[in-house]
Amino acid sequence: MRSDEVFLLNTAAPDSFDSRYFGPVSLDHVIGKARPL
Repeated sequence: MRSDEVFLLNTAAPDSFDSRYFGPVSLDHVIGKARPL
């Protein structure tokens, strides 16, 4: 991974489509933080 990438994980769902599926995400593509309601 590069310094401008993040590895996003959903620890609550092991079969989630996160960085385990898509790989590292560029920080340029991160637009916010999801929070449960």
